[in-house]
Amino acid sequence: MIDLPIILTLLNIELSIACGRAEYRIVDECCPMCSPGNRVHKHCTEFTSTSCVPCTDSTFLDEPNGLTACIQCTNCDPGFGLKVKQPCRPSSDTVCGTLEGFYCLDPTKDGCRAARDTAAVNLVNTSATQEQHLQILCVLTALVILIQMDHLHPASHTHNVIP
Repeated sequence: MIDLPIILTLLNIELSIACGRAEYRIVDECCPMCSPGNRVHKHCTEFTSTSCVPCTDSTFLDEPNGLTACIQCTNCDPGFGLKVKQPCRPSSDTVCGTLEGFYCLDPTKDGCRAARDTAAVNLVNTSATQEQHLQILCVLTALVILIQMDHLHPASHTHNVIP
């Protein structure tokens, strides 16, 4: 007769055995993964294989998986300087590129995640230069006014004379 601790140990060993590379564990079963572009509709059982269905409605899965939901495709928002470079497919996410007049702040392997308006950057740089020019212009204008006042009204200035 086999002892209960031995049975529990054997059961625990069986449960802790890793699944194969193309499998995922669900409870005590190693189920075959769905191929890229598909998700799990029904997990496998002792008697049936995994049932997979394609990703739809702007969703994708780009690797073999045991997931029950697909991932939402990336939105290339023109308001953030992005455009679709490669559309979303069931087995691959959208690849974004930059709109004309934008440069990429966060490059990816194939595209861009975030962009910035080059005009905004130039405006910031130009604003700093314009501010400096404005300060110089103000100082020069003040000097011109002081010089003109001195020439127009030379008697209005009082000088301290030391006796």
